Amino acid sequence: MASRKSHEEEAAEKAVRQEIRSKDNARYLQSMPNFKLEDVLPQRLASLLADLSRAENGRQAGVDQSGALGAASGPQRK
Repeated sequence: MASRKSHEEEAAEKAVRQEIRSKDNARYLQSMPNFKLEDVLPQRLASLLADLSRAENGRQAGVDQSGALGAASGPQRK
């Protein structure tokens, strides 16, 4: 059975979460080129998200998924 986290670990996690979400940290990160937000997703990422969305919609509709996403999960049993 997994042991419970100590009070000190939980307090440290809470402090880190608060610092990450702080306005000062956001302002600092936005000043760094690698952390600037872009208005649009890169084409490759947008394409992958569209593929994922289609796969999820097909699964919800009961459609058999085969192809690139189906192949990525391993061989299919018949």
